[in-house]
Amino acid sequence: MPHHSNNRILSTVSAEDMAELQPHLRLVELEHGRVLAESRQRVHKVYFPHGGILSSVVELKAGGLGNLGNEQLEWLEDDLKGRSNSTPIVVFAHIPLWMVYEKWGWGTKDGEQALAMLKPFGSVTVLNGHIHQVVQKVEGNVAFHTAMATAFPQPAPGAAPNPGPMAVPAGKLASVLGVTKVKVVRGHNHLAVVDSTLAETV
Repeated sequence: MPHHSNNRILSTVSAEDMAELQPHLRLVELEHGRVLAESRQRVHKVYFPHGGILSSVVELKAGGLGNLGNEQLEWLEDDLKGRSNSTPIVVFAHIPLWMVYEKWGWGTKDGEQALAMLKPFGSVTVLNGHIHQVVQKVEGNVAFHTAMATAFPQPAPGAAPNPGPMAVPAGKLASVLGVTKVKVVRGHNHLAVVDSTLAETV
């Protein structure tokens, strides 16, 4: 495998964690000009069949809430059938599945339906981005965690007239952008989630 120091995010991963990650990485060679996805092509679902890790795509509606839709909810229900309630589940979503701030579209309209399917499981971690800041909560066996962004910060919910890129002094920018490191800790119900600002990782 190639060295990953050219990738800013992978370069922050410790040697120990990279050793655990390395067996799961593979080099994919792409020919010059190869198209991976057409512009505006709809992505219906993404699935990583790896010990209870699920990924669902939330459809974005301009100015509104995220929406999984019936097809993805049916897929999730079907995928969870037959799994033991002791199976640890990790859900990746761009928009929060829970309602962080409805006025700004920071939530998923039908997220409660997906969460109802996940609640019987003993350990569920829901990871998302979209709001570009750390917000966490725990409801029963479900832990929610949103992450900072590496692009631009956004205001706290309701702290500005609307969401969007927040202007900060150039010297402060690295302290409001960041990465999230997620690690499985055997014997614990939830994942270890550690947030670091770019200022801390450089």
